[in-house]
Amino acid sequence: MNNTPTYEQIDAAFSRLDLEKYNASIKQLGAAPAPASVIGQICPIYKAVRPFLQAAANLPFIPAAWRAGISAFITAMDLLCP
Repeated sequence: MNNTPTYEQIDAAFSRLDLEKYNASIKQLGAAPAPASVIGQICPIYKAVRPFLQAAANLPFIPAAWRAGISAFITAMDLLCP
């Protein structure tokens, strides 16, 4: 069974994302505390995939809305996982 999302599914997910709202929230939260057990599991994985995400956020053939969403995610995760 193929669980790979289609272009249309990915595009629809990014289209539903209100980046202005999330970017404002991220700036207000700063480095808000999160449970250590969650950070301990998420941050090592994030740090391993961050270079890929950064590369994807800079690929010109990826739609601008997708790149903006990836960049916002990187910004939020960088606050969580310094």
